Amino acid sequence: MEFKAVITSGVSLAILLSYIYIITSIDKYGSEDLPAFTKPIESKQIHDRRIKNSEERYKNTLDNKNQWSIPQQRQKSNTALTTTHRGVFYLKVNKAGSCTLQAMFNKYADKHNQIVGMPCSNSVGERHLVGWPEPFKPEHLIPLSKNYTYWEHLNEHIKYSSKIKQVMAPGSVFVASIREPFSHFFSYYNFYSMEKTYKGYLKEPNKFKYFLDNIKTMPHLELIHHMPPSNPIAQCFGIKQEEQYNITVIQEKINEIEMEFDLVILAEFMDESLILLTECSDLTIEDVVILKNANVKNIKKSKPVLTPKEYENLIQWNIADSMIYNHFNKTLWEKIDKFGRHKMAIKILELDMAKSIKQKECDSVQRKPNLKRIEDLKIKHDCMIQNLDYIGADKYFRNKMTEKGIYDIEKAQKTCKYPPNKHGQ
Repeated sequence: MEFKAVITSGVSLAILLSYIYIITSIDKYGSEDLPAFTKPIESKQIHDRRIKNSEERYKNTLDNKNQWSIPQQRQKSNTALTTTHRGVFYLKVNKAGSCTLQAMFNKYADKHNQIVGMPCSNSVGERHLVGWPEPFKPEHLIPLSKNYTYWEHLNEHIKYSSKIKQVMAPGSVFVASIREPFSHFFSYYNFYSMEKTYKGYLKEPNKFKYFLDNIKTMPHLELIHHMPPSNPIAQCFGIKQEEQYNITVIQEKINEIEMEFDLVILAEFMDESLILLTECSDLTIEDVVILKNANVKNIKKSKPVLTPKEYENLIQWNIADSMIYNHFNKTLWEKIDKFGRHKMAIKILELDMAKSIKQKECDSVQRKPNLKRIEDLKIKHDCMIQNLDYIGADKYFRNKMTEKGIYDIEKAQKTCKYPPNKHGQ
């Protein structure tokens, strides 16, 4: 009787969580039409996981995926990839969960020993930028040695161009992340110190609201690191500043993104987006686990309450970003419905479990002095990679690629605007 009770309660919990997920999805997406609620099909795998120790059983499934794969032996040219894991291009859009996602992708690239592209186009303080503010050109990256043809991983700040398709390994997955316009612009405004740039145009008591109230009189001033004051998402995707208010051009860009990107992640629906990422790429549930990163700075300021006019002004100032967000908000939920909301609820439970296991592993090795077991050392390395900030990750991959002979440092002295030293730095 106790055994049956465990099964019944487990099934009931899954159904309840699925129902809660569907109901909360209505709140998140407004008037989205939902299919009729039906009881999810209970597969034997899910059934078994519930009636045994869930954490231990899930950990075993991760172990069986050979998570510490042997480095792939590539041919003299990687024109035809021998690795079984597809490459990843991630468009790192400012203030849209980009540092968090970059850390996640770094872990994946390191785990599968992928060829990682690093820029050599900007000065020391901006060397993480790939040619910015210019659209991408191959010479913005440290060149590959003659044994290699394509990059397999690229996730730095970059202004998108279709030329990226030419240098990424065939079959690479193209991903970007965006964020709701109000939240995004408020965060962007503070992060890039727009109050300092516009100090001669703003007045107290609330300079952000003053900016919005008087937005028609505000000039378009360049921010630090050559960042634009408006439509930063659209400009990351490659829209020119002089065309950022051209509705035809914006719609054409949306169509291009739809064609060339496999997934556009929405920061507000991160878990759902990550589950979809595992469907369109070679990343597994374990690969998309995101742990709290001490080096990711979250500058939290209370968002002001906007009047309808202020909100409308914000949207018009960032009309390209707003159109892009509205389109991919809609298509994300179409993908979720196609995937199945009940199935999504169960997958998110799996993701939460994977997070719990990985966090315990990282905490455990952190407390252990003088680690000797190979498995413990691998866990420590994996946790270290995910906890690097962008500066630490930049140094790590430059050293790794150079030591393996993947970068042509001699050629870089001729092609790079800011050539790296013999260590790729």
